[in-house]
Amino acid sequence: MFTKPVCRTEIVFSKIIASAVNLLIFSAFSGLCNYVLLILPTGGLEQPTAALTTTIGLYLTQLMFFTIGLLISSIVKKYKAAIQVGTVFLLASYFLAIAAQYSGIPFLDLLSPLRYFDVYEVTLNGIQIFSLILAFLIVAVCLCIAAKQWKNGNCRGKYIMSKVIMMCGVCGSGKTTYAKQKEKEGYIRLSIDEEIWNIYGQKGVDYPEEQYDELSDKVEHILRQRMISLIKDEKMLLLTLAFGIRIIEIFTKI
Repeated sequence: MFTKPVCRTEIVFSKIIASAVNLLIFSAFSGLCNYVLLILPTGGLEQPTAALTTTIGLYLTQLMFFTIGLLISSIVKKYKAAIQVGTVFLLASYFLAIAAQYSGIPFLDLLSPLRYFDVYEVTLNGIQIFSLILAFLIVAVCLCIAAKQWKNGNCRGKYIMSKVIMMCGVCGSGKTTYAKQKEKEGYIRLSIDEEIWNIYGQKGVDYPEEQYDELSDKVEHILRQRMISLIKDEKMLLLTLAFGIRIIEIFTKI
């Protein structure tokens, strides 16, 4: 056994944590580069904490856009539509940020996350408590709604996870016995070795041994297409093969 079924919610939250950490590393690296390459050569700033506060502002801004994008992807059912909505939101945020900067209307500052931690304002006055609370509120609300969508299976329509068990072992190790038990639970068994036997017969008897690899590739292509179709139909699959590396190669080609 190489893997076990994992709840999609766990996968999504793991990716969220990884993305948040990546954004943190990127922001810290950007802040360090700005300090070393820009601030130090010019003799420093009058506000000693400006480098830190602007870096924090950069991270929170990225985090807001990330969670908003996550919310959009959990609500919009189609992939292309989610990208379009996210792009429109990003462009609208830039437009509102520019409008707020040149119009001086305070209300517009609330409509664009790009204005919450404006570099000039943060450098002079530090991070405002109201902007900080608003940013955390946006992140929390987006995460809660998106999490509820994923948990309830409402994301991208009614979602039911297809389970795939990959199993390998030498002849006589019990693959067939275990597979028959899982078939009673509703799993569909796919085996290259058995498919070759059913179609072409026994190696060395019904066909020359040197043709095995060629026939194996043909059967692999057939089973891969069948596998894709069954996964789309949300079926539970059991893949068996004598060699583990080979089964991983086949599965990763999907």
